[in-house]
Amino acid sequence: MEYLSTTSLANELEIPANELFSKLKKFGLIDRRNDKWVLTELGKQKGGSIRSNPKYGEYIVWPENILFDTDHQSKDKPKLLNATAVGKHFNISNQRLNLIFQNLVGYRKILLGGK
Repeated sequence: MEYLSTTSLANELEIPANELFSKLKKFGLIDRRNDKWVLTELGKQKGGSIRSNPKYGEYIVWPENILFDTDHQSKDKPKLLNATAVGKHFNISNQRLNLIFQNLVGYRKILLGGK
């Protein structure tokens, strides 16, 4: 299993890193102590771990396929997927998947008479 730093995971999810850090803190998976992000026990249970690099020091990594509980999200907001996430599931690049989606929309318009 591949692990990604929080910043790399944010890039994969196509969201700003500061937004992901904020969400992870809100979910109770990480906390900020002495100007440093630390992994909580809940974060460890969700698959997070600490890695060390001579250049960057210690940092938090997550399994590339981590799923965050929707219990912490608003009940009226569904969890959205992007082409990258769907493509990983089917082992298709996000660019190819976007072309497939584009073709499906085109076929729908043809079948429905331009609607």
